[in-house]
Amino acid sequence: MLEEIVVTSQRRTQLLSDVPISVTALGQEDSDRRGLLSIEDVSRVTPNLTFNNLGTTIARIAIRGVDSSAGSGTTGIYINDVPIQVRQIGFNAFDVFPLIFDLERVEVLRGPQGTLFGAGSQGGTLRFITPEPDLGEFSGYNRAVVANSKSGDYSYEIGAAVGGPMIEDRLAFRASAWYRRDGGFVDRVTESATDPGTLELVDEDSDSIDNLAGRFDLKWALTENVTISPSLYYQEQDYNDRNNLWIEDTGPAPLSASFAGAYTAPLRFSDFSAGRFRSGEPTRQAGEDRFFLPSIKAVWEAESVTLTAVASYFDRKQTLADDFTTFDQVLFTGIVNSGLGIIPPVSPFGFSRPVLPGQNATSFDTNEQENYTFEARLQSNPDQFERLEWQVGVFYSENEQTAVQQVEDLFLGQVLDTQFQDLFGFGLGPDPIEGFFGIPLVDGRFIFDNLEVADDTQLAGFAQIDYEIIDSLTLTAGVRVSETEFSIFNEVVGPVLGPFTTDQVTSKETPVTPKFGVSWQPTDDDLLYASASKGYRIGGANAAVGIPCGVGGDANGDPIPGTALGDQGLIDRPLAFDSDELWSYELGAKNRFFGGMLSTEVAVFHIDWDNIQQNIQLPACGFRYFNNVGSADIDGAELTATLAPVEGFTLSAAFGYTDASFSETAWATPDAQAAGALPLVSDGDKLGGPPWTLNLVAEYRFNGPGNTPLSVLVDWAHIDAETDLTPISNPANGGFDPTFTPPPDTDLVNLRIGAQFLEGLDMTLFVNNLLDSSPTLNRFVQPAGTLSRAQTFRPRTVGVQAIYRF
Repeated sequence: MLEEIVVTSQRRTQLLSDVPISVTALGQEDSDRRGLLSIEDVSRVTPNLTFNNLGTTIARIAIRGVDSSAGSGTTGIYINDVPIQVRQIGFNAFDVFPLIFDLERVEVLRGPQGTLFGAGSQGGTLRFITPEPDLGEFSGYNRAVVANSKSGDYSYEIGAAVGGPMIEDRLAFRASAWYRRDGGFVDRVTESATDPGTLELVDEDSDSIDNLAGRFDLKWALTENVTISPSLYYQEQDYNDRNNLWIEDTGPAPLSASFAGAYTAPLRFSDFSAGRFRSGEPTRQAGEDRFFLPSIKAVWEAESVTLTAVASYFDRKQTLADDFTTFDQVLFTGIVNSGLGIIPPVSPFGFSRPVLPGQNATSFDTNEQENYTFEARLQSNPDQFERLEWQVGVFYSENEQTAVQQVEDLFLGQVLDTQFQDLFGFGLGPDPIEGFFGIPLVDGRFIFDNLEVADDTQLAGFAQIDYEIIDSLTLTAGVRVSETEFSIFNEVVGPVLGPFTTDQVTSKETPVTPKFGVSWQPTDDDLLYASASKGYRIGGANAAVGIPCGVGGDANGDPIPGTALGDQGLIDRPLAFDSDELWSYELGAKNRFFGGMLSTEVAVFHIDWDNIQQNIQLPACGFRYFNNVGSADIDGAELTATLAPVEGFTLSAAFGYTDASFSETAWATPDAQAAGALPLVSDGDKLGGPPWTLNLVAEYRFNGPGNTPLSVLVDWAHIDAETDLTPISNPANGGFDPTFTPPPDTDLVNLRIGAQFLEGLDMTLFVNNLLDSSPTLNRFVQPAGTLSRAQTFRPRTVGVQAIYRF
């Protein structure tokens, strides 16, 4: 008999097999057995949950192909009842995820959850549930790990959690503290100043990460019916460096004679097959991401209803020093577009590697986020209203987010001045930056200075009812009505952007997100359901893009052919973009067979997504903007199955399939098509993401010598290659990037061998990435450059894990 898990995915306690939506739930013991330590690990075992790691500090998450790196998130992220997702403003504002330690369970709700979880839960919702303090007895959880990666450094962690009654049946606590160091495996190197083409080690295993988390909860039973639960959560991640791997530079030496002797090309940096992982960034790309989350929850339980109220404050600060040395140089040494006017390119490529001794440029990025939320909901208690269950609630949030990006480059002027001397016989004057762009450095330091401030306010009311019209047949109806208001303020200045400018965009909307469903449960082992639900996401605004993109147009104010904006029929980025919405239709079944020996969950779905907010890259100039670009159809299916054919042996499978395609061709503006501009997306382009994923797990538990409980677990995760055209890989589109490389097939195999020597003490020997797979992931080439970068899996990692529970 397979063990049942309890979830609260519909804001009430239910068995997972009774919930008429597609949910993956992973309890603490299950996560420990499988070695799930991060959201990336969770995505590997969850159908149609995609986690795209674009670098140490940058990641995107999507459910069922509802993926967008523009505007507000498409996936709701919750710690208990508190939303923490982020709006995409600036260049490095990405979602943060709680580190997986002392969690009761993780719930992944697939499909729109707009009725109960609000805006942003378009593709689904990800919930991290922590243990509540126990008023009756003490318990504890302790975990320690040490591991070593091939071609890398040691990783280790230690954490402890304990909780129990302070005053029995009246006051209880739970406290936890945890630290983990992820050892690096990427070596940062530099070219020899005396022997170009020769690489010298600067920082071995540079991409290490220090993780720290702590939590303290209280539960106070004021009366038999009223409890108050305050909570404090703190998390911090410190990044020593990013794990962007330099692969190779295939370009020619610069045409400028002064630099030819200091630049040897081609040059190969990394060799994945040989276990050589290198980065050539001139500066260390250090960063920090920390958040503090105090909250308080009050619950009043009457005979027939329960009232729950939750208030929270989320304070997050994210900083990053991003290396822009090669980005700046490539952009302005291959394509010349300046205060002097538009000059034909002197070369099809810029200089992809530094050409001056000590040359460096750094983008200092800061993202600060403050969220205030309050929710109150009143709901019926089970079996109190005969066939009816209901809940109503109100939600309020006020979120302020500030993003700052300042790019310091004190070498670019010298590079440009020398290039002009060599190629044209004249220099750029005493201030080369002003001579080239027409505007001097900001504060004598910055070529780019951008401030964005976003304010989002929501007030919503929601309700949902479940009515059993006849035995085992239940109808569900719900709706959420919101009043939303957002304003975004942009302030930009700098040589590459032009004169000081400010923009302000404000918008108000009243989105309505209903849900309808029917479920039939003829037996305790069988559930069939169908649903239709709506998801919604708030709009936003764009910061300015750089002069090289073709800002301002030609002398007549018309788009400039050959520039990134001109090829899209634009002379500037759109100032604002609108909200988008989708409808999802789902059929599903949850069944248990052979007396509970086999359990299955299957779902098929169709999604209509309109007015999609998307990230429009301008690959010819290195900038981007967000816009609404047409509609898409998403069809898919998912299957999870667990089989226990004999005692001690379990087989599990999780399969997800998604076919997400744009359903129309869309241009940047209504006039762009008539003007002959290229579209942003073409009918049939894929949204991106793997067509299908598969995870298989085999586990055997048995008694060894001395009756010691032993276990062997093998975990295989496969992600299918993306082979179809996307907007960026389709040459018919204005944002086409010929250097784009789609993700390949990937396979990751993990092995775990465990033993329980004492009651509550589990020891596990593990080998992650058993086959030492190192696929080329997220490969890209800088605009007008020749240097390719990528990421890959952590090399084979061998370690030992010890867990003690009481």
